[in-house]
Amino acid sequence: MQVREIIKVRKGKAPLESAKGNEIIYLTPEYLRGNSAPNYVAYSNNLVLVSDDDVLLLWDGSNAGEVFNGKVGALASTMVKLLFDAKRYHKDFIYYHFKYHEAYIRAQTNGSGIPHVDKEILNGIQLLPFNYDVQKNLCEILASVDSCIIQTRSVIKKQERIKMGMMLDLLTYGIDESGQLRSFEKHKFNFKNGINVPVEWDVDTIDSRCLQSAFGPRFPGTLYSLSGTIGTLRTTDLDLEGNIDYSTIPFAALNPNDFSKHLLLENDLLITRSGTVGLVSVFKKQHFEIIPGAFLIRFRFNETILPEFLRYYFITEPGKRKLLDIAEGGVQKNIRGSAILKLNIPIPPKEEQQMIVNRLDEIENCLKQNHLSLAKLQSLKSGLMQHLLTGEVKVPESITNPVN
Repeated sequence: MQVREIIKVRKGKAPLESAKGNEIIYLTPEYLRGNSAPNYVAYSNNLVLVSDDDVLLLWDGSNAGEVFNGKVGALASTMVKLLFDAKRYHKDFIYYHFKYHEAYIRAQTNGSGIPHVDKEILNGIQLLPFNYDVQKNLCEILASVDSCIIQTRSVIKKQERIKMGMMLDLLTYGIDESGQLRSFEKHKFNFKNGINVPVEWDVDTIDSRCLQSAFGPRFPGTLYSLSGTIGTLRTTDLDLEGNIDYSTIPFAALNPNDFSKHLLLENDLLITRSGTVGLVSVFKKQHFEIIPGAFLIRFRFNETILPEFLRYYFITEPGKRKLLDIAEGGVQKNIRGSAILKLNIPIPPKEEQQMIVNRLDEIENCLKQNHLSLAKLQSLKSGLMQHLLTGEVKVPESITNPVN
């Protein structure tokens, strides 16, 4: 059957300006996503009230079509509440059904100015007439996976906070001879070139430790080819912490002799110089040759510097701020390579650099494993929704332990 046969929508209302008092939470998309504090408005008869048993849909705006579980409050004017027979249809079944179709609904929005959900598209979605017990058991399976996803996200957020704290501590205080974090109370610190560092550290310009630096080469876009043999590492192949996705690197039909001096080597440090400026990564050798794109600057250092140490330094707030402070331009920011070379940075002894890198690598590897687990859980959920909500796999009504 089609959605139009079983579901109606009721649009939220803006609170009356004449009403007084702060009595009820106004359910905005940002609040429902958990990204903002609750905003209280005065109760008035025009407000559309919502409970935990409701399913909500964002009707207007750039994310029109997004689906939410309800919370107690008053519905924002950009959203709708789905009305259905709660005795015939399990609330979670309706939620998962629309969540499964969310991407389709969002892709079919209308409006030249502010996008809004296409009501005909929404009403035409097919919904299988499972009986209530099957709906309930199906939802228990999906809810079990959702619970694992929520727990994994919570662990990732906690680890990310720990990582940021560890980076700042290790790159400020370092590790003493007994393997412990230094402190101002027990260890000596000195200001060197404007930076307060342990007495064992140096503060030097990047130029003093750099053997080579160069921009990535330019070449016509027509040379990109599926049959090309040389990869081009672009800004878009890096994430915000400089991790490189080698699988997305495009190939170009370039003459190796003309581009040999630009080929990346193991442990080259790369910094984005235009667009999304200040991303920092360390290149690792692949089974194919790679050159940096034109918006990247490549650095090679002498034996006193570990490139991984510099990467961690430049993704902490002090290091990140140094790069952003030398960015030039208005809308399109740019960083000059010569400006990067003049930056003063703290430099521990190489052995201590390695200890710092090792400790940060440990928690970063844990984070990568948890991100991989999260991706697998999300893939599992998508697969289950595809199989269960479309009837490809039948759910026995007698099921009692849906997910181990």
